[in-house]
Amino acid sequence: MQPVIHECRGSYSILEEETGTFLPGWLPLDTPGTPNHTWREYQYQNGADLDSWPFWAVHALYNGGGYVLDLSGSKYDLQQNLARLKASRWIDEYTRAVFIEFTVYNAQVCRCPCANLHQGQPTEVEPSVIMSYASAND
Repeated sequence: MQPVIHECRGSYSILEEETGTFLPGWLPLDTPGTPNHTWREYQYQNGADLDSWPFWAVHALYNGGGYVLDLSGSKYDLQQNLARLKASRWIDEYTRAVFIEFTVYNAQVCRCPCANLHQGQPTEVEPSVIMSYASAND
């Protein structure tokens, strides 16, 4: 993450986690001269909204909620969304962790491997959870 973020601000605490809704660029909703709408990625979603649980990583306990980018759609749509968020500095010096969760269905073996990748420090990416779901007939 060092090419994106050059410095970090303060430490993270689950008790002091940001849960507000913002305009793109992390501007407050009442910023004068800005459109009065926000993107979904700037709206906090709690763990219940995401059907998620708290996650214990190397440096902190994360509550399972956060600001989410849905990685679905065409390759072109994903590239456009990532470019839009990069331009608005969605990941910034206040970002404490990035979680990437995905499931891939393998029809040849009828399994759905799931992975949760966690990036906490600028130089480390670690697989956090890797599971393989099988059918009831296995």
